Amino acid sequence: MKNVTRSARPALLSAAMFLAACSSSSPSVTAPAPTATVTPATMTGNWVVASLVQRTEDKTSQFSGYTLTFTSTSADNGTVVATRNGSSVSGIWSHSPAVTYYGSSSKESIVLNLGISTPFDRLTHTWNVVSTTASTLSLASPEVLEDTHLMLTKR
Repeated sequence: MKNVTRSARPALLSAAMFLAACSSSSPSVTAPAPTATVTPATMTGNWVVASLVQRTEDKTSQFSGYTLTFTSTSADNGTVVATRNGSSVSGIWSHSPAVTYYGSSSKESIVLNLGISTPFDRLTHTWNVVSTTASTLSLASPEVLEDTHLMLTKR
């Protein structure tokens, strides 16, 4: 038994060194992840709902033709107006630290409040920020069981 342990040590040591070398010196083949930092400049402007998916149900079509216009009233909040065919619904948005359940890695969240009328009740929610770019805002419900994801695209 002692001889088996001695003979296994060099193989284990070689494997550990190989794995360490691969992980630290291999170039990344994926693009860097977008940052997840929301600022008033990020939010301000016209956005559309690019996708709203709850579990396996695509709810995006409920927002077809709507433009969401965000304005900032301070560094962490502002107003939002959803407009379609001359009709509009007004609400508010705010930015805060993430609501983290079940080990979420989000650092920040956006709270949208456009009231309780259909379909805006689907957007009235606390959303954890998954990622942001100059033209997209990817959000997810902090409630894992809801499995709801919202993607906004800047116009």
